[in-house]
Amino acid sequence: MTERVPFTQVRFKNPGGWPGCLGFAAVLFLLQMWVVRVWAKYQLLEFDASIGIALGVLVILFSAVGWFVVWRTAARPQRLKNALLLGFTGTLILGTTGYLQLNAVLDYQQPELKTYIVDSRDCTHSRRRRPRLVLRPLDPPIADHFIFDVPRQVCRDVFPNTRVRLEIKPGFFGTPWVSHFEVLRNVENNVERD
Repeated sequence: MTERVPFTQVRFKNPGGWPGCLGFAAVLFLLQMWVVRVWAKYQLLEFDASIGIALGVLVILFSAVGWFVVWRTAARPQRLKNALLLGFTGTLILGTTGYLQLNAVLDYQQPELKTYIVDSRDCTHSRRRRPRLVLRPLDPPIADHFIFDVPRQVCRDVFPNTRVRLEIKPGFFGTPWVSHFEVLRNVENNVERD
């Protein structure tokens, strides 16, 4: 004979509980839309030391806010745990995406034009993955590859050994990012700018 688990019913004590939950869900949904849009629009060439340093500073700042402002009256172990949790969660949700957007929006320098060759492509699209091209540099033949996310139609139209011109900006914080790309259809007819 199995025992029945008692049914737990969630009730809000005040009438503003349900609208508050719906508002919180809407904020999370909008935040997720912002994250997806920023990661697609401001693609980094590589993750370098400056992004690691910036994220470390953000963990410390978010943790300090949790320690000194939010949980001032809790016991020390609970206060430390909550402050560190806020630091890592805030950096993960707001910090990485905010770093990308500020790195691009505050960058007023001229882009550098570089031409890449498509090595391969992966046009599968899912909730967690966008279609992507694997690119290698044309100018200096280096073995480094660069994975570049593109719209599905562009991925379907591009074949291996096609040239792609990227406008690469140095970034405000020193992390290079791609500001614009162009697929070169007929290489013989296009005059490449240096």
